[in-house]
Amino acid sequence: NVITKSGSNAFQARGYGFVRDDNFDTAPYAGRFVNGEPEFLPEPPQFNQLRFGGYFGGPVVKDSAFFFVGYEDFDNDATTVLAISDYWRNRGLASVIPSSNTTRALILKGDVNAGSNNRFSARHSRTMKEDQNCSGQGGDGCNSSPLWTEEKRATFNGPIWSVLGTWTSTLSGKSFNEMRAYYGVNKIR
Repeated sequence: NVITKSGSNAFQARGYGFVRDDNFDTAPYAGRFVNGEPEFLPEPPQFNQLRFGGYFGGPVVKDSAFFFVGYEDFDNDATTVLAISDYWRNRGLASVIPSSNTTRALILKGDVNAGSNNRFSARHSRTMKEDQNCSGQGGDGCNSSPLWTEEKRATFNGPIWSVLGTWTSTLSGKSFNEMRAYYGVNKIR
């Protein structure tokens, strides 16, 4: 179970961001061993990461109905340095390959207090995802194994979305009842 923020009687908002760029990295960076000696890459491999997002929530009707909206955008344009031997490099396999993943996530939530003992909430989340040149399972955020060559990697993309409705009823000071209905779709291919 994951608890999602809800709106309140006060409007609240927050924004955030994170940037990392390969221009801030310096050589020597990673590399491999040749005849037992380290051989570093002459310059840092491509790595650019941008993440920003925010949320906004508040009342629709004071003390009764509330809303919450959140969004995050993540772009990671990178390279993967493979831990493959000279045997494979000498056969033309690349040891530094490009990879990227993009995630755009949106969440919408509404809550209604129907009296002092009942609360209804509905939540919709939608994530658009694209992973390029990734190893592992689709949609895992480019879980890049350093042993998987470019030929073994794949591109995954598609939406992941869900709808959740909840009714919570307080029966007494010591017990409550909750009913949930959920539907979700994962169309990553």
